[in-house]
Amino acid sequence: MSDTTKKEDKEAAAGEGVGEPEPKRRGRPPKELPAYEGPAFGLEASKVEQVSTARIDIEDTTFQFRVDLRAEALVDSIRSHGIQTPLVLRLPPGNTGYYQIVCGFRRATAAQMLRLSTVPAVVRDLDDQQAQILSYAENEQRKTFSDLDRAQAIAKLRASKKTTAQIAGLLRLGDRQVQRLEALLEYPEVLRRAVGDEDSGVTTTHALVLMQASRKPGAKLDVADWVKRIRKEKLSLDALRQALREEARPKRSQRKLVRRKGDIVSFNLKAVKKADEGERKQAISELEGILKKLKG
Repeated sequence: MSDTTKKEDKEAAAGEGVGEPEPKRRGRPPKELPAYEGPAFGLEASKVEQVSTARIDIEDTTFQFRVDLRAEALVDSIRSHGIQTPLVLRLPPGNTGYYQIVCGFRRATAAQMLRLSTVPAVVRDLDDQQAQILSYAENEQRKTFSDLDRAQAIAKLRASKKTTAQIAGLLRLGDRQVQRLEALLEYPEVLRRAVGDEDSGVTTTHALVLMQASRKPGAKLDVADWVKRIRKEKLSLDALRQALREEARPKRSQRKLVRRKGDIVSFNLKAVKKADEGERKQAISELEGILKKLKG
C-alpha cells in the first residue's frame, strides 16, 4: 500500500479535518455514561475512491440524523481546500445503481452547491443497523450532535421497529434519556427550534421544565415568550425555575387594602406600602364608592 493511500485511509477514519469547520453543537451524552466510542467498522482499511456525484442519491436521508446541516458554512472551505474527509457510502438493498449516504450529508450538500462532479468516498457493505450506528457514531465522536439531533436519531430507530431498550443499547444511552430525548419531538415547534439553536440558551432541561410548568392545572404559559426571556436574560435552570415559581404565585388580593365584612368596612394601612399601582387604584375606587354611598 502506498504512503498516499495510507494517508487517505487515515483521513477516512478521522474527523472533518483541516479546512472543514464544524458548527458548534450543544447537548452532550449523559454524564453517567461513557463517551460514545462507536463500533469498529475498519474504515482505516477501506479504499478511498472518487465517486461521481451523479451516482449519489442526496435526497435519500435514511441515515441523516442532523436536523440542520448548515452546509452553507462549508462551501467556502471546500472551494479553497477540497473535501478533507471522505464520505461513507453504501449500495442499498436491491442495488438501484445509486449510492446511499451513510456519513457526510453536510459535505455532499456543499459539494452539490459547488457543482462538483466527484467526491472522495469510502464505499462499504453495511446493513441498515450498521449504517445507522456508524452515522450516529461519526457525529457523536466529533461532538456535533445537539439533543434535537439525538431525538431525530431515536425517532428513525423507532421507525425501524426498535424498542427503547434496543435504542438505548445501540446509542449507549439510558432508557430514561431515550424517553426524555424522544419527548422533544412532541414539544411545540418554537421550543424544538430553540433547543436546536446553539445561540438560544435553551437546553433540553430548560424545555422539560417549561413543559412541566405548562401542564400544571390552571397554567397559562406562553412558551414563545419564555423562550425569548431565556435568551434575553440568559436564564440558568435555577433562575428559570425561580421565575416560573414567581409567575405561578397567586397575586396579592386587591381587597387586602379595603376589606368588607357585612356592613363593616376596614382599611389595611400596613398593606399600602407593599401595594402596587393596580391595587391602589382598586382600593381608591372602592373607597370612592363607599364615600358616594355615605353622601347619599
